[in-house]
Amino acid sequence: MKAWIRDLVVALALAFIILQFIKPTIVRENSMEPTLHDGDYIFLSRQSYTFGEPKRGDIIVFHTELKTETGSEKLLIKRIIGLPGDVIDIEDGLV
Repeated sequence: MKAWIRDLVVALALAFIILQFIKPTIVRENSMEPTLHDGDYIFLSRQSYTFGEPKRGDIIVFHTELKTETGSEKLLIKRIIGLPGDVIDIEDGLV
């Protein structure tokens, strides 16, 4: 087998394996500023909560029923501010 074919097969196999654990994504909102900005590139861990529970302060990305302008699924990115049993107070629009 030619060396470049072997290298290509290895590169594709590595890319496939890596993409099982992480997902590159572009932020498409500004609700997380100044931490994340519209247009920022981020990598999402597909395994983060396989081995542990979410913690206060974690940034999560989740599916919603919302749609983008093009009709595709909209993902939201937010910071966890409370855990089960916590009481969250909102006064004058502030948490």
